[in-house]
Amino acid sequence: MMKKLGMFAFVMALVVAFALPAFAYTVEGAKGERFSMGGSIKYDIGYRNIDKDRSLRVGDSMTPPGQERTYFFNGVSTSTNIYVAFTVGDISGFANWFTTVSPGNYHAYQDNRVLGPTTVNSSYSINSTSANFSNNSNNAAFDLAYGTYKFGSMQLQAGKLPAMTVVQVPNPILGYLAEAGGHINGIAYGYMYENKVPALRFTHFVNKMFNYGIQISMPSVFGEDANTAAAPATGTPQTVNMPSNFTLRDSYAQYPRIGARVGINVGPASINPGFAYEQSKWDGLPAGWTDTVTAWFVRVPVRLTFGPFVALLEGLYGQNLGGRTSNQNTMFASESADSMYKRNATGQILDANSLNLWFDLAYTFGPVTPHIYFGMTKYYNDKAFKAVPNSDTDSGRTFYGINAPYKITPNFTIVPEFSLYDLGVVPGAGAKDVKLGKDWLLGLQFQFNF
Repeated sequence: MMKKLGMFAFVMALVVAFALPAFAYTVEGAKGERFSMGGSIKYDIGYRNIDKDRSLRVGDSMTPPGQERTYFFNGVSTSTNIYVAFTVGDISGFANWFTTVSPGNYHAYQDNRVLGPTTVNSSYSINSTSANFSNNSNNAAFDLAYGTYKFGSMQLQAGKLPAMTVVQVPNPILGYLAEAGGHINGIAYGYMYENKVPALRFTHFVNKMFNYGIQISMPSVFGEDANTAAAPATGTPQTVNMPSNFTLRDSYAQYPRIGARVGINVGPASINPGFAYEQSKWDGLPAGWTDTVTAWFVRVPVRLTFGPFVALLEGLYGQNLGGRTSNQNTMFASESADSMYKRNATGQILDANSLNLWFDLAYTFGPVTPHIYFGMTKYYNDKAFKAVPNSDTDSGRTFYGINAPYKITPNFTIVPEFSLYDLGVVPGAGAKDVKLGKDWLLGLQFQFNF
């Protein structure tokens, strides 16, 4: 192992020595019109380790199930992007495209679902979505595409916008490709990523210390299937007793998702509390079944800046935030299926709650900015999981690690990183402490920004 790492470091040193800076392209008109085009190419290279439990749960066909494995990976990060921006008077526009890279290692790609023994629960979902967090909200032709109209101290925006409540993210960036497990920013391990959806937003910048915004957007749409139900008299919380003549149906939006955020800047501190709320409805469900489901969250991001030292902190609490099924078209967030509602045998909604906490501490030394980060999430659904005897009634995940972006030139950065991810246990598994396993990533990301 040490020989592999030594050779890896030597190759990386050679690459750094021959690196060239990128470029930028901007055109300005005579009356202040402005057009810019840019983006980034991000390349990941390193090693990934999955422990015995993770190997067992993913149905690892590279080695006998239940054996620890360390393997080499490399590829173009899915965060590689191209963007265009323009400004004409009070009007501006922005569009961004991310890459979608096909998996080069199908076995590693399967890490996003538990394919383990049916006695544990063969359909149990680790991540709510694939490594690229594929759903209609994020995997469309545009990652972002919106316009902005500014008038006085206010602005109106419409289109596919970045989520209103997302003002900061933790720094782990290695592994956003199928071969490395689809890791990015600690999403679904402590940081809740509110998905981008079409939205209409109003923001008022009252002064340098205070601003606020409100937004309406597309709510989640859910498809009922066998993973939607919870805890009938027999079976696990992933089993459903639907009538044989029941036709699967998608829910629909009764009204838009409603969101709001307040920005407060005082001295070295910036606080941006926000919330969002939505409700979806089904028609034609069996008699007595709950026909609406609500989801909401409150999050409080805090940023502290003291010269070269920056601390990012965030706490979040919410309800029914996770992914459910392949039929779910516009998820609230890319979270575990454990953070989504379930139904009992009589069709009643059993709400799930989530608690997310994370921090990222950084200090800049010239061209180098080391980061230390940690995050955790906890999912609760006592009504669903307590119905299964001798089982864990909640689940949790954690991430932690270090990285150190090193800016070689204004356009070229290298980021060494070591991050660890723990998937916790399977709730409602019919046994205690059924571990989903851990993995770690060690490697470099090369960022060419133009």
